[in-house]
Order: sequence, then structure tokens, then C-alpha cells
Amino acid sequence: MTRMWRDEPPTSVAIRARCRRNRAARGRPDAPLADQTELRWRLRSDAAVLHQEHALGLDETDEREDLLHWLDDALGELAIAHDLVELRLIATEWRSRRRKAFSDDWWADVTVVAPMRRPTPTWWWRLRHGQEPTPACSR
Repeated sequence: MTRMWRDEPPTSVAIRARCRRNRAARGRPDAPLADQTELRWRLRSDAAVLHQEHALGLDETDEREDLLHWLDDALGELAIAHDLVELRLIATEWRSRRRKAFSDDWWADVTVVAPMRRPTPTWWWRLRHGQEPTPACSR
């Protein structure tokens, strides 16, 4: 007996394509949502990579050095609360500077939103994920 194509389990490519179509149909952007906490964590991750590469003497280009100094300044700014417009300006500047230094643009492709309600991280979360923010609550 031959199986029909609808009975076969979908591949990961098909699942991602279906998710993209569903998001587009609901009018939701394809980029992940990021509040100030998430944005700060992503910038801090980039800064950690650049600090490590700088310490090891790997790939010391002017673009990466400029980005590292800018990230340190931006992380200092993100330590205090900002409104949505300022966060979007910081994210736009980060994207444009990061594009010159890194090849993975998807990491900076985020949609900046108002602060989301997040649960307090458990010890297990801190051991497993470090400083990564906990997922936002849907309710």
C-alpha cells in the first residue's frame, strides 16, 4: 500500500514554511519579538564574542573593534529604562554596525516591543541558560 503525501510526517523545512505562512496570515512579523531585556542580552552576547576574539587576537578588524566599543556604550545605556522609540533606534544602529562585522544577520533581526512579563528564573534555568532571559508569558 502506498502512502499519500499528506500521511507522511512533514520535514523541518515544511514546518518552518508553514509557520512563516501562518505568521504572515496573522499579520505577525517573521522576526522574534524583543523587549529591552532581550535586546540587552543579545547585545551582551555579541560583546562577549568580540571580547573573546579580541583577547585571543583573532580577526581584529576596524569594524569589529568599532562595534565592540559601541556595544560597550550601548550596554551602559541599556542599563536604565528606555522608551520604545529609543530602543528601536538602538536596535537599528546595532543592526547596521553588526552587518559590517558579522555574517549572521538573523541574530540582529528582531522586532522591538514594549516590556513583556517574564517569570522569575529558577535555579535550573540559570544553570542551563545562564543570563538568557526567560521566555515571556503569553498571558
